[in-house]
Amino acid sequence: MRRINWRKGNGSILVGTLICVLGLFLMAGVAETVNLFQGAVVAQTRADLIADGSAAYGMSYDNTLDQGKVAMMSSLLLASSADFDNPISMRIDYSTLSSNQVRVQVTSERDFWFPRSSQETSFQITKEAISRLISP
Repeated sequence: MRRINWRKGNGSILVGTLICVLGLFLMAGVAETVNLFQGAVVAQTRADLIADGSAAYGMSYDNTLDQGKVAMMSSLLLASSADFDNPISMRIDYSTLSSNQVRVQVTSERDFWFPRSSQETSFQITKEAISRLISP
């Protein structure tokens, strides 16, 4: 049976541990980048959903955009897509309704998975969607 000399492998263990720690920090950075990207995708998807749905409902009866119908449908769509972990807010530009456009700006607030400091624990992403209506 061969006897193991533990003094010879110390450098290998230290280098291996260093590589594992560096890999953990690298994966934390990748995970945070995925979190930022996912927040942007969710905000853009919700903005598109609210703009398209509000425009379709606002023009559904007489082919003109009605401000009341657009406001009602946008608030319903905002409420139906609510996420309590990542709250969103919405702003509609009603001045573009006269040119058959619905412009919606959605702001989503998300938490950092690995916060850098105690002051910065969340971030906001703002996305905009414009639905232009073409009369048949």
